[in-house]
Amino acid sequence: MSEGSKRLDLSHGFMKCIIKNQVDRDNYDRDVKARLAKENHRTRRHDSRPKKPDAQTYIPPIRLRKEKEEMFTLKFEDKDNQVYSSVVYKNDKAEAISRRIGEERGLSEEYMEALSQRISEEMEKRLSCSDDG
Repeated sequence: MSEGSKRLDLSHGFMKCIIKNQVDRDNYDRDVKARLAKENHRTRRHDSRPKKPDAQTYIPPIRLRKEKEEMFTLKFEDKDNQVYSSVVYKNDKAEAISRRIGEERGLSEEYMEALSQRISEEMEKRLSCSDDG
Protein backbone atom coordinates (compact mmCIF):
# COMPACT_ATOMS: atom_id res chain seq x y z
CA MET A 1 0.00 0.00 0.00
CA SER A 2 1.15 3.45 -0.71
CA GLU A 3 1.62 5.86 2.16
CA GLY A 4 -0.62 8.54 0.58
CA SER A 5 -3.55 6.19 0.27
CA LYS A 6 -4.99 4.82 3.48
CA ARG A 7 -7.71 2.75 1.84
CA LEU A 8 -7.88 -1.02 1.52
CA ASP A 9 -6.54 -2.58 -1.62
CA LEU A 10 -9.60 -4.42 -2.95
CA SER A 11 -7.61 -6.02 -5.73
CA HIS A 12 -5.76 -8.20 -3.24
CA GLY A 13 -6.74 -11.90 -3.41
CA PHE A 14 -7.77 -12.05 0.26
CA MET A 15 -10.25 -9.16 -0.16
CA LYS A 16 -11.66 -10.74 -3.34
CA CYS A 17 -12.34 -13.91 -1.35
CA ILE A 18 -14.13 -11.94 1.40
CA ILE A 19 -16.31 -10.07 -1.12
CA LYS A 20 -17.19 -13.33 -2.90
CA ASN A 21 -18.17 -14.95 0.42
CA GLN A 22 -20.43 -11.98 1.30
CA VAL A 23 -22.20 -12.15 -2.06
CA ASP A 24 -22.63 -15.93 -1.77
CA ARG A 25 -23.98 -15.60 1.78
CA ASP A 26 -26.53 -12.93 0.66
CA ASN A 27 -27.69 -15.13 -2.23
CA TYR A 28 -27.98 -18.17 0.04
CA ASP A 29 -29.93 -16.16 2.63
CA ARG A 30 -32.37 -14.94 -0.04
CA ASP A 31 -32.89 -18.52 -1.30
CA VAL A 32 -33.52 -19.87 2.20
CA LYS A 33 -36.04 -17.11 3.01
CA ALA A 34 -37.84 -17.67 -0.29
CA ARG A 35 -38.01 -21.44 0.30
CA LEU A 36 -39.31 -21.00 3.84
CA ALA A 37 -41.95 -18.54 2.70
CA LYS A 38 -43.04 -20.94 -0.04
CA GLU A 39 -43.23 -23.89 2.40
CA ASN A 40 -45.16 -21.87 4.99
CA HIS A 41 -47.62 -20.74 2.33
CA ARG A 42 -48.03 -24.30 1.09
CA THR A 43 -48.54 -25.84 4.54
CA ARG A 44 -51.12 -23.27 5.55
CA ARG A 45 -53.18 -23.89 2.44
CA HIS A 46 -53.00 -27.70 2.39
CA ASP A 47 -52.98 -28.56 6.07
CA SER A 48 -54.14 -32.15 6.47
CA ARG A 49 -54.74 -31.89 10.23
CA PRO A 50 -58.25 -31.10 11.41
CA LYS A 51 -58.65 -27.58 12.68
CA LYS A 52 -60.59 -28.62 15.78
CA PRO A 53 -59.82 -31.50 18.11
CA ASP A 54 -61.80 -34.71 17.86
CA ALA A 55 -62.62 -34.62 21.57
CA GLN A 56 -66.24 -33.95 22.40
CA THR A 57 -66.92 -30.45 23.55
CA TYR A 58 -69.59 -29.06 25.84
CA ILE A 59 -72.82 -28.08 24.11
CA PRO A 60 -75.10 -25.74 26.08
CA PRO A 61 -78.68 -26.92 26.61
CA ILE A 62 -80.08 -24.11 24.48
CA ARG A 63 -78.30 -25.58 21.46
CA LEU A 64 -79.66 -29.06 22.15
CA ARG A 65 -83.16 -27.96 21.13
CA LYS A 66 -82.87 -30.07 17.97
CA GLU A 67 -82.42 -33.17 20.11
CA LYS A 68 -85.60 -32.53 22.10
CA GLU A 69 -88.51 -34.82 21.44
CA GLU A 70 -90.99 -33.17 19.12
CA MET A 71 -94.64 -33.73 20.06
CA PHE A 72 -96.55 -32.01 17.29
CA THR A 73 -96.62 -29.01 15.00
CA LEU A 74 -99.14 -26.38 15.94
CA LYS A 75 -100.68 -24.78 12.86
CA PHE A 76 -102.98 -21.80 13.09
CA GLU A 77 -104.56 -19.23 10.83
CA ASP A 78 -104.84 -15.52 11.59
CA LYS A 79 -107.68 -13.17 10.66
CA ASP A 80 -105.97 -12.42 7.31
CA ASN A 81 -106.09 -16.16 6.42
CA GLN A 82 -102.32 -16.49 6.73
CA VAL A 83 -101.25 -19.88 8.12
CA TYR A 84 -98.47 -20.10 10.73
CA SER A 85 -96.85 -23.13 12.30
CA SER A 86 -94.84 -23.69 15.47
CA VAL A 87 -93.21 -26.89 16.71
CA VAL A 88 -94.21 -28.02 20.20
CA TYR A 89 -91.68 -30.11 22.11
CA LYS A 90 -92.36 -32.55 24.93
CA ASN A 91 -90.83 -30.39 27.68
CA ASP A 92 -92.33 -27.07 26.51
CA LYS A 93 -94.90 -25.23 28.63
CA ALA A 94 -98.23 -24.35 27.06
CA GLU A 95 -98.25 -20.90 28.71
CA ALA A 96 -94.82 -20.02 27.29
CA ILE A 97 -95.82 -21.16 23.79
CA SER A 98 -99.09 -19.22 23.83
CA ARG A 99 -97.36 -16.10 25.24
CA ARG A 100 -94.69 -16.22 22.50
CA ILE A 101 -97.25 -16.70 19.74
CA GLY A 102 -99.55 -14.07 21.23
CA GLU A 103 -96.79 -11.47 21.40
CA GLU A 104 -95.67 -12.23 17.85
CA ARG A 105 -99.21 -11.94 16.47
CA GLY A 106 -100.54 -9.22 18.79
CA LEU A 107 -103.24 -11.34 20.46
CA SER A 108 -105.19 -10.16 23.49
CA GLU A 109 -104.82 -11.80 26.91
CA GLU A 110 -108.11 -13.71 26.49
CA TYR A 111 -106.95 -15.24 23.21
CA MET A 112 -103.58 -16.15 24.70
CA GLU A 113 -105.27 -17.87 27.65
CA ALA A 114 -107.58 -19.80 25.29
CA LEU A 115 -104.60 -20.78 23.14
CA SER A 116 -102.71 -21.90 26.24
CA GLN A 117 -105.69 -24.04 27.30
CA ARG A 118 -105.94 -25.62 23.83
CA ILE A 119 -102.19 -26.33 23.65
CA SER A 120 -102.18 -27.93 27.11
CA GLU A 121 -105.16 -30.15 26.11
CA GLU A 122 -103.33 -31.29 22.97
CA MET A 123 -100.15 -31.95 24.94
CA GLU A 124 -102.02 -33.98 27.57
CA LYS A 125 -103.76 -35.97 24.84
CA ARG A 126 -100.45 -36.86 23.20
CA LEU A 127 -98.71 -37.58 26.49
CA SER A 128 -101.48 -39.96 27.57
CA CYS A 129 -101.29 -41.73 24.18
CA SER A 130 -97.54 -42.16 24.42
CA ASP A 131 -97.79 -43.44 28.03
CA ASP A 132 -100.38 -46.05 27.04
CA GLY A 133 -98.46 -47.38 24.04
